[in-house]
Amino acid sequence: MKTLIFLVLLALPVFGVSQSVQLEEYSGNITLEELKEIVLTLASDEFEGRDTGTKGQKLAAEYLRKQFIEIGLEGPSESGDPYYQEFSLSRSGFQTLSLIRGVDSLFSDKELVLVGQCPPMDLETELIFVGYGIDDPIYSDYPVDLSLEGKLVAFMSGEPKEKNGKYLISGTYLPQYTDRGLTKAKIALKKGAIGAIMINPDQEQVKKLASMNKRFRSGMQLRLPQQETEGKSISGVIHIGIDDAAILFNTSTSSILKTVEKMDKGKTQTGKYVSSVKASLISSGANVETENVVGLIKGSELPDEYVILTAHYDHLGKREKSIYNGADDNATGTAALVEVAETFMQMARSCIRPKRSVLFMPVSGEEKGLLGSRYYVQNPIFPLNKTVAAINMDMIGRTDPDHSENPDYVYVFMNDTLNSSLDSIAQLAGSYVDSNFAPEYIYNSSGTSRYRGSDHASFQNVNIPILYFFCGIHEDYHKPSDTWEKVEYDKLTTISKMVFISTWELANQ
Repeated sequence: MKTLIFLVLLALPVFGVSQSVQLEEYSGNITLEELKEIVLTLASDEFEGRDTGTKGQKLAAEYLRKQFIEIGLEGPSESGDPYYQEFSLSRSGFQTLSLIRGVDSLFSDKELVLVGQCPPMDLETELIFVGYGIDDPIYSDYPVDLSLEGKLVAFMSGEPKEKNGKYLISGTYLPQYTDRGLTKAKIALKKGAIGAIMINPDQEQVKKLASMNKRFRSGMQLRLPQQETEGKSISGVIHIGIDDAAILFNTSTSSILKTVEKMDKGKTQTGKYVSSVKASLISSGANVETENVVGLIKGSELPDEYVILTAHYDHLGKREKSIYNGADDNATGTAALVEVAETFMQMARSCIRPKRSVLFMPVSGEEKGLLGSRYYVQNPIFPLNKTVAAINMDMIGRTDPDHSENPDYVYVFMNDTLNSSLDSIAQLAGSYVDSNFAPEYIYNSSGTSRYRGSDHASFQNVNIPILYFFCGIHEDYHKPSDTWEKVEYDKLTTISKMVFISTWELANQ
C-alpha cells in the first residue's frame, strides 16, 4: 500500500514528495484528544442542544468564534462581527388549527397535521371535494367552470392508475406526485382556494404523524424570509385521515372508498362531497436571529479563488425534559472543521500556505432545512463564480447498521459530473490517511438521494463542485441518546485527516 501511495503522489504535481512529508507531519496535529474535547463541549448540556436561534446555539457560535480567533483565522464578514454572518429567519408556527362542522371538531396534534405554511384564518366557508386534486393534460379533477374562490378543497392522496398498474400521468410505475400533497395544494391555491386538505386512506398513519408533529414542532418552523415572497406565501397542506374526512363531509368512510374506486376508473368525482366548515388557524410569528461562523485563511497565489469547508453546528435543542445534545449530529463534523482550520494555520505559520483561500464556515439552521448554507449561497461573502469547491461534513463519528462488522469507512459523495478531479483527490486522501480505512465513494450520477440531505446540497444546487463526508444513520439519530461518549474518536480522527488532505488538494490543484 505504501508503494502504491508513493506512486500516486508522484503522479500529482501539486502533491510532491516533500509536500507529502509535510502534510503527513502536519496532519498529525489533528488529534483524538482535541477532537474529543470539542465534541464534549458542543454536546454538553450547557449548550442545550444548540437549537437555531436559542441561547444554546448562541453559546456554541461564541465558542466557535473564540476558537477561530485563537487559531488565527481572519474574520471576513463585513457586517457586524467579522466572524459572524448574521441573518434573520421567519418563525412561522401556529398555536391552534381546527376544522369544525356542526358539533364535530378536529384539532391539530390530534386529527390534523399541517405540512408547510398556511396563512392565519378564522372563517366559515365551503369545503369541496376535488378528487385526486390533479390538473394535468392527461387527467384533470378541475372542470373549467369550477369556482374555488374563498373555498377550502379536499383531495385524496395518490393518483389514478391504469389496469396494468402504471400511473396514468407518468405512464410508468413511478408516481408523479410524491411531495406530501404540496404540489396539489399549489394547484388548488392558484385556482383561488384559500387552503387545501389531503385525505389519507390510512387513518392510523395520520395519527402517528400528528403525534410526531406535536413532539418535534415545538411551536415554530423557521424559514428564510425570501421564501415568504414566493408565490402567494401559501405552500401548506392539512393532512387528515379518511375517517375524519367522512366526518367533515357528513358521509361514511365506505362511501369515500367507493368514490375512489370510481376515480380509479377514470370517472371524475369533483363536487361529490360539499360541506360547510369553520376553519381556524391562529399563527404565531416573529423573527429569529442566528449566524454562520466564518473564518478565512488567504491563499498565497490565487487569493481571490475559494474553497469552502462547512459543517452544521446546530441541532434539535430541548424537547420537554430531554436535551438533544447531537454529539455525532453534528458536533463531530464541527470539531473536524476546527481541527482542519487549526492545521492550516499551523502550516501558514511555517510559511506553507494554500494557493487558494479557504473559508471555514460552521453553519446554523441545517436542522430547519439547510437554512444557513442556503442563506450563504443567496448572500455569499465571496463570489460563487470564484468558489471552486465546497466540502461538507455531517455525522462522521459513528457507524451505521450496514457496517457493524467493518466500521473503518466513510461515505464520500461527490457531484462528479461537474469536476472529475474530485474523484482522484478523494481517492488519494483516503489511501493516504490509513491503509486499513475503506472509504466508499458515491457519485451524483448514481441517482441516489440518500446522501443529499445536508448543507453541501445548497452548493450543489448552484453548480459548485462538492465533496460530502458522512457515515450514515444510526440508532441514536435525532434522539437524546446521541451523546459524546458514543462517538468513535479513532474513526473521527482518521476522517478529519482525510478531510484535511482533500481540502488542501482542492486549494492547491
